[in-house]
Amino acid sequence: AAYELAQLYLSGEKLPRDVPSGVSYLKMAAEKNYAPAQYALGRLYQTGAESLNQNLAQAAFLWMQAAEQKDADAQAALDLLHSEEPETYDQVQPLHAAWQRAQTGDATAAADIGQQLVSGSVLEKNPEQALPLLTQAAQGGHAGAAYVLYEVYNQPDGPIPHDAVKAMHYLAQSAQGGYAAAQYSVGQQLYQAAQTAEDFQAAFNWLAQAARQNHPEALYMCGILHMQGQGTEKSIPLAMADFKQAAELGHANAQYVLGQSYWRGIGLKKNKTLAKKWLELARQNGNPQAQELLDQIK
Repeated sequence: AAYELAQLYLSGEKLPRDVPSGVSYLKMAAEKNYAPAQYALGRLYQTGAESLNQNLAQAAFLWMQAAEQKDADAQAALDLLHSEEPETYDQVQPLHAAWQRAQTGDATAAADIGQQLVSGSVLEKNPEQALPLLTQAAQGGHAGAAYVLYEVYNQPDGPIPHDAVKAMHYLAQSAQGGYAAAQYSVGQQLYQAAQTAEDFQAAFNWLAQAARQNHPEALYMCGILHMQGQGTEKSIPLAMADFKQAAELGHANAQYVLGQSYWRGIGLKKNKTLAKKWLELARQNGNPQAQELLDQIK
């Protein structure tokens, strides 16, 4: 019924022409894996017709779905695109393969295609379609998918209604599953709310877990906590080791701290050359204070 309604609204023959409604019904039918709708929608994405932005990757993905169901028109369109736009075809084919595996319950594949539909880096953004895939992946133990669900539900003005309870549930699942970004988020939130020594220790423990996975922000925060002796022992050498590791991973604030430490001899032996090196990198990576200190050194 959705496909027939789409045709009626887009043609304007029996109903007043209504492009938004027509496209909406066409997408609805395509998401239900109806091959003629997938082929037709792919044609619209191919040309950028009916208010849609041109997106050859989206067209190819839809045609792959339809061709899998033996749709001859989709297969012909796909063959032509493969010949004329091989890079696009090669970019989309692994995503379609992931989508196929996701239908069989593969948690990693469901996470891959769900994350793609959230990011929109190749296919058109579609958080609503991503949600069941990410949920499937998270229920299968995929910590990365759980973290994406945390981000989706944690957005106050996002396309998915904000749900703090679900957001925190998936954040905890992701962190406990060993996902570094989630461990950092938990640690950072605990640090910001900390009032007691036990609170700071809990924050440091989560941050340290993320730091052991080379998470730059977590390493930087561990450096600060080692400098201050909050939640862990006070240790300038350990702090400098944290900052250095974060700096080597491109963290601008860590690069600034390292450059400043080399220049002033705080925790490190004075070294003007290394100070300038790290401050210049910090400046290039957007630290606003680095240029001021570079001007002093020169």
